[in-house]
Amino acid sequence: MRVHKFGILLARSLLSMFLFSLIFISITDFNSDAVLGGLFGDIFEYADAQAQNHATGQLEEICDDFLIGNKKDLPEVRKICENQELIDQMEQNCFTYYGLRAKKETERNPDLEESCLGIMAGQFRAQCESITSVQEINVSSFASVCETHRNNLISDRDFFQNFILASVPFQKSLPVNQFIIPIALIVLTLIGILLLLHKERNSQLMFTLGRVIFNVGMIAMAAFLVVFIFNQVRPPDTTFILEAIGAEPSQDFVKRALPLLFPLVIARIFTMNFLIIGGILAFVGLMIKIKFKKGKI
Repeated sequence: MRVHKFGILLARSLLSMFLFSLIFISITDFNSDAVLGGLFGDIFEYADAQAQNHATGQLEEICDDFLIGNKKDLPEVRKICENQELIDQMEQNCFTYYGLRAKKETERNPDLEESCLGIMAGQFRAQCESITSVQEINVSSFASVCETHRNNLISDRDFFQNFILASVPFQKSLPVNQFIIPIALIVLTLIGILLLLHKERNSQLMFTLGRVIFNVGMIAMAAFLVVFIFNQVRPPDTTFILEAIGAEPSQDFVKRALPLLFPLVIARIFTMNFLIIGGILAFVGLMIKIKFKKGKI
């Protein structure tokens, strides 16, 4: 008898865990633009006005350098730098030119000589190493963000958020959807196990399922409410993060930033959807419990 009750308790607990996991994966937006973009916007919003102005000014200077300095051609330069045969050919052309000049078999070309000085001195290869060592950015998106803010079409918060997203090539989404079917199969298997454990007692089975649904709904609501209330009672001060833009990072920067970023990340994961879905599940589960507690089938 005890083994039977323990089996039901274990199956019910596992069902609650996997059902919550299934709901979590189904309603959570794992797109990096949505989660990380919102996170960067929160970092900007939770800083004071002076730090916001400092960060905006620093990013505007980068935009000016990017647009005015014609850095839009960076992808083309990157392609040249990644073509080792082309670089070798450029160096060979310089050697050939100076060889012909030594024999006075060609006229002097000042522009070519200026280029060859940089190539033969290793400056071009050094510049290529610095370019290729940086992850490729979406240049068109980056330029669009800069120009849109310059024309006062977006707020400073959106500018900061979109600037970071355009500057760093994040993975667009996490491959979590592949787990939906396996977890759903586990949920169905656990329901089948509960069906076998309850045998012909359908009312008890329905009551157990109602209990599981109710508990999962309460957990989903609690996850949202705890994070929401925490951020309202103790809003993080991200001022020092924005002040660090354009400055040398301190040794304890990461140590100070992580405790502030963690609740913001969790808040971006446990959105209002958890409160809504949790409330619906809790209500449905409660209704099932009330109906079948009296032994109705």
